[in-house]
Amino acid sequence: MIHRRRPRSSAAAYLGAAAALACLCCVCCCIASRAFGGRGKAGAPQGGGGPALPSPAAGAQTQGCPAPAPGASARWLSARAVQDHAMSNGVLELSLRRWHAGAVSTLSCRGRTVVPMIAGRGGSLQSACCFDVTNCEDFNPTEAGAEADHGRPASSSKWTALSTSGTTEAYTMNRMAYYYVKGATISTSGAGPHASLADGVLSKIVHSKRVSLNWKGNRNLVNFEITFRVPKGTYSYAQFQALAAFVTTDLSVSRQWDARTKAWVPAGPPAPNVAACLSTPDGSLAIAMLCYRCTAGTGGIVNFAALQPGLNMLTSAGIYGAHGGPKLDAGAYNFSVAVAVGTLAECAAAIRLVAR
Repeated sequence: MIHRRRPRSSAAAYLGAAAALACLCCVCCCIASRAFGGRGKAGAPQGGGGPALPSPAAGAQTQGCPAPAPGASARWLSARAVQDHAMSNGVLELSLRRWHAGAVSTLSCRGRTVVPMIAGRGGSLQSACCFDVTNCEDFNPTEAGAEADHGRPASSSKWTALSTSGTTEAYTMNRMAYYYVKGATISTSGAGPHASLADGVLSKIVHSKRVSLNWKGNRNLVNFEITFRVPKGTYSYAQFQALAAFVTTDLSVSRQWDARTKAWVPAGPPAPNVAACLSTPDGSLAIAMLCYRCTAGTGGIVNFAALQPGLNMLTSAGIYGAHGGPKLDAGAYNFSVAVAVGTLAECAAAIRLVAR
């Protein structure tokens, strides 16, 4: 999985125990390692400060990609017409490219690279998930494509729809490919080489997102509304890496948000619903992430950073269900993730705005 990361178990109240947190972090870091070297994929308690979205059974956004706002001068493009799209507000620049099946391929701030373009499908700024496995990569749908796509112009994930509103808002939908497709050998998990559990190239998971610049009137804030559509009666356990950013290694200082002082503090153990940040040592460039709302049924969303050779990672992830438990509800699993990019001080101001 790309970026991928692990969601929290609903069976464990509020992320259950420290063991559940450790498990999630371990999985996300394992997934992150693939992005390195160019090949890797690189309700208050429910997600931050806002209310939880409805459960899948309630039919929240079951159609996936949200429609443009009424009156928006948006244009829809079908699967045959989707094309690379650039977004900019004068401070931040993002690109959505066919190379990554509509995932955010690059992100920069005032001309400084934050998320670099890579040849593989494991980096970028994207989503991933896994189901009914303890090693996430074994069955790992990924937004940007498969490991076997490295260096190829076409992604195995299928970008099926694009809608844009100027250069500050975009909507995408795609069908996620497995990072390790059927027949692939996985050798990165520490369990020794073994075969992928994927049942083909394309998974049954449909992913959609709305990306909005200038969120809350702040040019350093990008809002992501992300939906994973899960088929009926298929899985008992899901880990959703709602969003993961694979960033340049000069963003090497890890911090987390202190709600009491409303300021950044040195990163400690990951905790649910706490914003995480990576910055340069001098604070001249930073990126922060907070999942502030999600579909009910998880104990909380963990936002955290992982420092690795090649690319560093910042992610929001959560778990639903339990191994061997009842089948998960079908339908949409929704995540609202705020990403702040700018100086360390600008990211602090943006997170204060989101935390309200």
